[in-house]
Amino acid sequence: MPIISGMAVLAMAGAIMATLAQPPPIPEPAAAKAMPAESVKSRPKFPDLPPTPPDWEFVQKVAFSRFPDVNAADVMRFAAEHRTAETRELKALSRIRPDEAVERLTDLIYELLGIMALRQSNPPLYAVKIRQLKSDAEVNRWTEASRQDAGEARSLSLDSLRKAIEQAFDVRQEIMAADVEALEKKLEQLKALVRRRQESRRAIVAQRFAELTADEKPLQW
Repeated sequence: MPIISGMAVLAMAGAIMATLAQPPPIPEPAAAKAMPAESVKSRPKFPDLPPTPPDWEFVQKVAFSRFPDVNAADVMRFAAEHRTAETRELKALSRIRPDEAVERLTDLIYELLGIMALRQSNPPLYAVKIRQLKSDAEVNRWTEASRQDAGEARSLSLDSLRKAIEQAFDVRQEIMAADVEALEKKLEQLKALVRRRQESRRAIVAQRFAELTADEKPLQW
């Protein structure tokens, strides 16, 4: 049996005491666990940031540093009005996983900026998007109520939840129909372009042949 030296024993005891001295992990709030991992596929890749302290105000500053030309106060007012639940969940998450809160807030900012831009570029679509946000908020509201209520109150909450889901579905159908219409217009434009190119086949081929066989590039006006 090997003999353990006194120094080794002291070192092992110190390691054990250090482990016991560590505070127990802080349990995550239910809101942080339940928050969906939303991501915007078209969001650009931002550079990594240094660790963020668990402070909601600082989390906002770090996230908005990626959007230097954006009015942070306007975006957060819009989020508080139309994405209340998500904003509340992000605030809770910032206290336990601030770096993840920064990334999710970045996704939310990017999404909201796209919606806010429609206010000028496409007012009808903007109005539909606002209706979608409101219908989603109603679904979240009655979902929470149905989980907390009991008896007759829960029956009323479930009935309201079903109606809210139906309204949310109708809004999504309207948005999908608009998307289909836009795609159909784009397809017609592409078909017309193909027809025009086919009709101008001889001229296009001659132009390309001249470009590839020219000794020098033609002077630009």
